[in-house]
Amino acid sequence: MSTHEPPLKEPTLLEKETSTKFLITLKVEAEELYDLPYPPTKADIYKHCYITDNGHGEDWNGKEIEHFESIVLRGELIEWEGKTTKVFPKNEYKVAIESVVYAYFKKNELDDAERENFFNSMAICRTNGKGVMSHIRNDIRSGKLVHIYNINFNISKHNDVVRRYSIDPRLKIEA
Repeated sequence: MSTHEPPLKEPTLLEKETSTKFLITLKVEAEELYDLPYPPTKADIYKHCYITDNGHGEDWNGKEIEHFESIVLRGELIEWEGKTTKVFPKNEYKVAIESVVYAYFKKNELDDAERENFFNSMAICRTNGKGVMSHIRNDIRSGKLVHIYNINFNISKHNDVVRRYSIDPRLKIEA
């Protein structure tokens, strides 16, 4: 028997772009947020939501959402998922990401917002019950720019009564 293995093939540009998946997870205290008077305040939403990622840089787990910053790479595939912070019997509460919408970027607190969308469209929507995914553009500027975007999500109770919410975390793109 031969132990000769075929030579490794160089990946195509598309394969390179899709080979890395960056996961951003929105964890929601679904029961607590759902039971608040609707619509809740932004502070109430932030109080019951947490974000984690499998990031490249600083550990942002546990930081407040308005200060949460994921560090991503150009061409990287980003996936957003929504989860409840606890398991409910018979799927009493479910969290689903509906869309991710580009807002703007700032170099720092004093700069005016400019538009340079880091995705290929202004909004990325969930399709066919699957998660929300998109690539970061390869030609986007990187560095100290902080891009602000909205995660629009819903909580359903008993699979029929849906309430919609929005949060605005940040992305920083590194070379």
